[in-house]
Amino acid sequence: MRPKPRWPRLTASPHDYLPKRNWRGPKDNILNSFLFRYDTREKVLAERVRLEFYGYPSDYLETYRAALEKVTVADLNAVAKKYIHSGKLAILVVGNGPEIKPSLEELKLGPVQAVDITIPMPKQK
Repeated sequence: MRPKPRWPRLTASPHDYLPKRNWRGPKDNILNSFLFRYDTREKVLAERVRLEFYGYPSDYLETYRAALEKVTVADLNAVAKKYIHSGKLAILVVGNGPEIKPSLEELKLGPVQAVDITIPMPKQK
């Protein structure tokens, strides 16, 4: 039996891409990652060099956490509404075509276009 495909948010209204309950976990993960990403002077120095190279403000590391803490679900949904347009969305699925094509067609997201990505064998000498 083939598993039923799930695309719960793909056709969501643009102002409701991210439910509130889904933002706290990822936000906490990013904030908590600072404990390990910058736990030595060497790591902090390496990050400061990288940020300087790419033109970030000198206080970026100090202000990043506070700025991230202020991001709300409404902010994320506003950005999603601006940049994510489900009518222009392309989905790449890699797998056994004959096995997965029926499930993809069931989703009714548009035509399924197969792309052959077979890598040709090198010619024998």
